[in-house]
Amino acid sequence: MSSVEGKEPQNWHNCGTHSGYQSHRKRGEIACDSCRAANTLYRKNWGNKNRERSNQIAYNWGKNNPDKVRGYMRNVARVRRAKKLLVESDTYTQEMILELYGFNCHICSKEIDLKAPQHPKWGEGWELGLQLDHVVPLSSGGNDKIENIRPAHAKCNISKGSKTASTL
Repeated sequence: MSSVEGKEPQNWHNCGTHSGYQSHRKRGEIACDSCRAANTLYRKNWGNKNRERSNQIAYNWGKNNPDKVRGYMRNVARVRRAKKLLVESDTYTQEMILELYGFNCHICSKEIDLKAPQHPKWGEGWELGLQLDHVVPLSSGGNDKIENIRPAHAKCNISKGSKTASTL
């Protein structure tokens, strides 16, 4: 186990405690398993004792990070849908798909506007926004793995529906 700085975690007298976790972090180390477990327990207990404050922190974070919340919720819905359809699924992000397949719509080959809203409900100019498209739709037996996902314009993806790109 090593950190970004390459330091191995050291076993100090307070390992296995929340303060041990903090000591690892201060030294630029990746915390050992016992310290991570102690920190998780500490945070859980703190949240239970300070429920109102914990909820307020979470609310403020969500309010200040709407794109991250949207991305998280989109991922939750995607995984739930894949499980419901009993198809294989990978863990991936929009950034991973764009890095792998580029910034052009796989349907019309034009560039995707990454600043545009991704859904009609989210504002004007959504047509050129990014959506992740299943090349072989889940409803047609496709899977939710990276090899079956491509970037597409929102309008192209909605127009495509449950057809494959080759049948358009």
